[in-house]
Amino acid sequence: MTADEIELAAAIHYSFLPGQYANEQLDIDVKIRPYNVIGGDYCSIYPVSDDKLILCMCDAVGHGVASALFASRINTFVLSNVHKITNPHCLVESLNQFLCRHLSVTGMYSTFYTIFIDLSEMEFNFAGAAHPPALYYDSGSGEIELLESQATLLGLDASLPIKNAVKSHRLVSGDKLVIYTHGLIEARNSQGQQFGLNRLCEFVRHHQLLDSEAFNIRLINDLEAFSENHFHDDVLLMTLTAK
Repeated sequence: MTADEIELAAAIHYSFLPGQYANEQLDIDVKIRPYNVIGGDYCSIYPVSDDKLILCMCDAVGHGVASALFASRINTFVLSNVHKITNPHCLVESLNQFLCRHLSVTGMYSTFYTIFIDLSEMEFNFAGAAHPPALYYDSGSGEIELLESQATLLGLDASLPIKNAVKSHRLVSGDKLVIYTHGLIEARNSQGQQFGLNRLCEFVRHHQLLDSEAFNIRLINDLEAFSENHFHDDVLLMTLTAK
């Protein structure tokens, strides 16, 4: 593939990424900071019905066109199945079985994270597979909860071990959810220090009043300053703010 063809493939691939999504209850923004021209970080926002919204994010192994195609295949599977899957754990399990059945010959695998939001009750639950924990900022208490993945990487073993469903969380005005790929917390400065979860949590506490787009722009700018623009992985960031 020529450089021009790779750039064209990247333009097409990233054109499917959601930018912003908003309704009367939620404000969601997505930002991508690719390490290379094209990679395997991808996310989606699926308004399944008036009362149901599903957020997904994946990070396919490696960089380049193959990783992007693997991530796109995950996206199309989810898009084709979200209307008939009732909870996030079933989505993780069915997606893993699909990848093991149809794409095991590639030797590729991926992290994955999904959040199911019930807009009628303003509650959500989640499931993750080897993906870094989402951050849930509770505006009432000012506390941040790390929402950890419950399963291992997708695409390695069809009998994926996954823990029981976790409790539902409430969303009220001012709450935030921050979902991201490993490239964000693993970015390093010139001293070899990682940006890390602690810095990310402190950023959320200091900037929780920003809307989702302003929050994401500020975080990417701070990350670039911290790492002196020397990234070693893609950074994909999705922030949700409850209105």
